[in-house]
Amino acid sequence: MFKRTTLFSSLCALGFTVSANDNLDELMSMSLDELSMLYVTIETASKFSQKLSDIPAAVYVLDGERIKRSGVRTIAEALALVPGINVTKFSDTEFFVSSRGFHDGLYNKMLVLMDGRSLFSPVYGGVYWTDIDYVLNDIERIEVLRGPGGTMWGGNAVNGVVNIITKSTDETIGTYTSGTLAKQGDYAIDVRHGFQVGDKANARFFAKLKENHSYPNDDLLVRRNSMLGVVVEGDTAQSHWTFRAGGEKSDFVQQQTKYEFYGPGNSYSGFTTSRNDVESHSFYLQSQLKTNHSESLKSVTNLVYQYDLDEALDAPGTYSTFQIDTSFLNQLTESHNLSYGAGYNFVAINFTKNTANTDTENINQYVRIGNTKSESDSIVNAFIQWEAAWSDKVKTTLGVKGEYFEHSYAFEYSPQARIMYSLDEQHSFWAGIGRSVTSPSYMESSTNYYSVYYSDYYGDYFVGKYESNDDLDLESVVSKEVGYRYTGGRFDLDATLFSNKHYNVRGSDYSHYEDQFDVYIQSDDYELDSQGAEVAIRLGLMPDWELYANYTYFTSEQSFVGNAVENPNYNDIYFDIEYQHLAVIQNLWQVTDSIQFDVVVKGQKLKYSDSYEKNLSSDLLPNYISLDARLAWKPSANSPELEFNVQNIGEKKGYYNDASQTFSSGFINEQLMYVRLSHEF
Repeated sequence: MFKRTTLFSSLCALGFTVSANDNLDELMSMSLDELSMLYVTIETASKFSQKLSDIPAAVYVLDGERIKRSGVRTIAEALALVPGINVTKFSDTEFFVSSRGFHDGLYNKMLVLMDGRSLFSPVYGGVYWTDIDYVLNDIERIEVLRGPGGTMWGGNAVNGVVNIITKSTDETIGTYTSGTLAKQGDYAIDVRHGFQVGDKANARFFAKLKENHSYPNDDLLVRRNSMLGVVVEGDTAQSHWTFRAGGEKSDFVQQQTKYEFYGPGNSYSGFTTSRNDVESHSFYLQSQLKTNHSESLKSVTNLVYQYDLDEALDAPGTYSTFQIDTSFLNQLTESHNLSYGAGYNFVAINFTKNTANTDTENINQYVRIGNTKSESDSIVNAFIQWEAAWSDKVKTTLGVKGEYFEHSYAFEYSPQARIMYSLDEQHSFWAGIGRSVTSPSYMESSTNYYSVYYSDYYGDYFVGKYESNDDLDLESVVSKEVGYRYTGGRFDLDATLFSNKHYNVRGSDYSHYEDQFDVYIQSDDYELDSQGAEVAIRLGLMPDWELYANYTYFTSEQSFVGNAVENPNYNDIYFDIEYQHLAVIQNLWQVTDSIQFDVVVKGQKLKYSDSYEKNLSSDLLPNYISLDARLAWKPSANSPELEFNVQNIGEKKGYYNDASQTFSSGFINEQLMYVRLSHEF
């Protein structure tokens, strides 16, 4: 699913892929001791297997069993179970996901991958979570690197990296079907069939079809999504190869309002409203080759081609990406490893709406318009990283990546230095410092955004025009982190403290007023200081009862550092947060061999700066506690499974929040019940 992609730099450098647990049955048969962080392995650097407990960074693994038993219907919802990750929704079909601040619909500081394929958007500067989907039962795990990962991943790995890893084809032999039915007739149908291809290869085909209402009790605003895909993988004498292909299509009915501005001074003269079908589709081709050249040298090479067509008013156009990258891991000695590699990425964009074919006197309520008909860009990168174990207790990591962005004629570097000290096999401390940058965004440099609004003060309609700026420095962060891990049999603890300094933060500087237009210029006139803490706990209460708990604290203070005149009535001060508390508890209880009862409790307490809340005309976003529950019944190992899921139990005063998570939009995030029937054979 290409849906809005960007640079995938050094795919394999820190590509987390599961090397333990061949299948779900094996995972569920493991003891509590074996399930602890002490025995969980992920692959870092150039696919080199390493214990999670040995990694000097804030890493979290959300396995497929927890995703399934959370009762979620989307990948975005599942990420709320990860410490440091903030998940909200603008409607029942539109999710926003962020890490360590800057929470908005155009979040550009977290790189998201699926099986090593970037899902990032060069236009949006973010991820369009509505179109990120998969057969949830076939997700092996989601691995999250919280904090900077630019040394290994490159552009946009600023506040985190999310890697969605699906099961290997030898784990999905056979057929799986699933059907979900919810209120208003919302549904989802999943189908997957896996089979052998010769003696040394396996394959699977999969498909998903779903339909969801965007808002309660509105039968016209419905979004439909469908996806198809195939995975084939096999082995040769010294290598493992994988081929993936797939695509998705989505369409929804959107209410569009056009405003007319004619006559002297472009004065407002009326509007028309219509409901229109908005469609998008995409496809991708991906190949990967892992090779063992010798006992001490390994490599991974990836090629990806992706294409996307989008009719949405906030980024209409077609986008294509080609990327290739290779990484090597050289084990110099038993205690010293050297990783290195390089990559190239090409992006081509065609804007459906541009200044040559758009009438700004008869304009949609919101629309993004390209300054040119097309754009293209090349990004070249190379990295090197050295990992050393100086003793059984002390390990260090030093690395740097260099990237050249043709679009902005900028060369950027992303270094990191990390150290870990292990008291013993269970207790370890780590610390790190790193720098990362965001990739250039065409939204900022090549498009103008128009938004019509009504002024109570003047009693008239006006247009906010947000002009592009091709002279912006890339956003960057310098992050300092310290962490502690305890890995035991029935109890695991992972705690992280971080302090970030963000430079060249994007904002909008007021420019001038002209003929009903308030003109703003995209700027890099802000800096942000943020601090926080993230704590994750796993507690094995009994062999059939586990508890996971996460807590996140975040605070930030932004400052205006530009040369323009600061407008106190309009600044992007919603980045200025006095405090935010997020907490999640997931309870997994295997009541009997055939019955599971699982509960998820989530809560938030959030306060913005006094100056922002004072100037806010809308209702402030309320603090909340939500309760979800899942009851599953599977009479035998070979029988279908029936699930009853309830979200927001007892909720009658819920909310959807706006893109910047600042105010309630007035819709009810009401209690939702749905049933799911699945069978694997």
